[in-house]
Amino acid sequence: MKRLSLLSVLLFSSAVSMAQKSVVDGEHYTMLNIVPMRLDDEGVSASDALELYNKAGIRYPLYSLTLHPEGKPAMAKVERAVESYRRFADALKGTGVRPGILVQAIIGHWPRTDKEIEPWQRTINIKGDAVRFCSFDARYQAYIREVGRRVAAERPSVILTDDDVRAFSPFAECFCPLHAAEYGRRLGQKFTSDEMRKYVAGLRYDHPDHTAFVQLQKDTVLTVLKALRAGIDEVDPTIPGGCCEPSWVWERDRLPDYARVMSGGSQPFFRLGDGCYTEHSAKDDYPWLLVRSLTKFERHRGRGCNLLSEADTWPQNLWSKSAAAFHANLAES
Repeated sequence: MKRLSLLSVLLFSSAVSMAQKSVVDGEHYTMLNIVPMRLDDEGVSASDALELYNKAGIRYPLYSLTLHPEGKPAMAKVERAVESYRRFADALKGTGVRPGILVQAIIGHWPRTDKEIEPWQRTINIKGDAVRFCSFDARYQAYIREVGRRVAAERPSVILTDDDVRAFSPFAECFCPLHAAEYGRRLGQKFTSDEMRKYVAGLRYDHPDHTAFVQLQKDTVLTVLKALRAGIDEVDPTIPGGCCEPSWVWERDRLPDYARVMSGGSQPFFRLGDGCYTEHSAKDDYPWLLVRSLTKFERHRGRGCNLLSEADTWPQNLWSKSAAAFHANLAES
């Protein structure tokens, strides 16, 4: 195999739904292999995916497309990415491999750094910084919906969003004028962006107005997922969809709601954030991995969703791990 893909995830049925079929192929568990986008070298990635299928039975390679808005027009990047997926998928036709798509970013994991951007409302974080694009802007919603249409038109076996679909980056969002107006409407008050930031920052976590802000964050994420799913459904509502768990606790608690929106009419599922990045020792790593994965599993057991384990991101130069550590994470998952 010329190159190995960066991430494998293992799809489990949760304890209460073990009798249900998985979202992809009717098995109780399914291996999904995340494949990096490689422009003009898609044939090599397809060859690797086929070899992995023949040797290990992993039928579902998810091609990683980073689709958050960058440059202007933002859709130009989407077109190039989708064309790359098409070449990858075409190379696997007739092989038994069923490629899917990882929407590796639709909002973006971190603050924007590109200079040429669309004139859409930016998110404002708790520090007052302009960060990503705000999903309350109708123009950005239209972009997300069009992304859903574009990826669904390729008829992937499954579409999985990544953990950038969250209300922080890395600090709490959003306090833009659109959010300030909506927050004020819900509380029966009026806020500017700065006034909202200062007000929320001074609230206790158990204050009703803080609870209202957390609900506003949830609705912000749901706006993204609803727009993406609406675009998918316009083309093919039968395509299964799932999402990923961010590492912040409030986002974790909302995951089943997010998964149900993204699933369309399929069995809801989401990926736990239980990968291990960097290696220490077997004595340190393995118990930590086991406890963390089991804790996350127990948090969501009985909530009606199938679960993905983030087996690892090995090998890569930045966070490399040994084959033994990789196998340990798969085994404990």
